[in-house]
Amino acid sequence: MRKRTVTTRPRKELAANLEQNRRVAERLHKELLSTETRFISTEIDLGVTFCSVAESSKDEERKQRNIANAKKAWETASHFIATFDLPDDVRQDLAEKLAMLEHALARIDNGHCDPRAHGIVS
Repeated sequence: MRKRTVTTRPRKELAANLEQNRRVAERLHKELLSTETRFISTEIDLGVTFCSVAESSKDEERKQRNIANAKKAWETASHFIATFDLPDDVRQDLAEKLAMLEHALARIDNGHCDPRAHGIVS
């Protein structure tokens, strides 16, 4: 029977691995923030597009369907602005962009979207 030899890594190697892991975690956090921000921004853009389609539609059923889709985009963006751990400046930028969707909805549906009700802006 052979004896097992336990090797221990030198402290410098462990410290280097720890630093590398910290840098990877930081990079992944930045990528996550970027992905979350793009997701919310795209959802808002989609809602504005639905508003434009609804506004130009002559077919009442199509108009109402697109208004409903725009409201869903607004609700989704509102939810994730409030839920994601976003820096204040990013949250504010997205809230301002969301206001554009709110105004578009107000033009076509008497403005039933109140950001204060969802804790997005004070």
